[in-house]
Amino acid sequence: MRNVSALACRISLVVAAATVAEFVGPGVAHADVPNRVQPFRADSGDACTYGYTQGSLAFGSSNTPWPSRVDLWGTVADRPLPADPGMPCADDGYFTVASYTAFAGDVVIERETRLADNGVVSFRITLGDNSSSTRPIDLVVIQVCRYPQLSPMPTFYCGYPRKYVP
Repeated sequence: MRNVSALACRISLVVAAATVAEFVGPGVAHADVPNRVQPFRADSGDACTYGYTQGSLAFGSSNTPWPSRVDLWGTVADRPLPADPGMPCADDGYFTVASYTAFAGDVVIERETRLADNGVVSFRITLGDNSSSTRPIDLVVIQVCRYPQLSPMPTFYCGYPRKYVP
């Protein structure tokens, strides 16, 4: 009797799994349902971490079976901030620009930038949703650069690009 009960339980699990697989389908993304949310962070690469961006991103789809958009939300900051203590990060005459770029293979689908100058700016952006690309977004590159406020100052510099995949 115990073997019959165990067999019935296993059959029920197999039927349930097959039903779910048939409903969901292999590799099918549902419209407007994002994949897992990933944290992101990138900085300017200097000793004081003058510029940085951080937040979350989620690859999602809009009526396609692949990631056709990326939602990003978070902040971009440029130091010194009002809450920073003392002189370690004195104003250096630069501002921070964070770039968020979505790729399908080696093709840029869409790029957005956000700027901060001695403060923190919140943002929420979507990359790729208005695109007519028939290729999936398979990479997002986030990079923070700093630019001089006055032209006679030295050129801009950037931190390492950070890469995120679905």
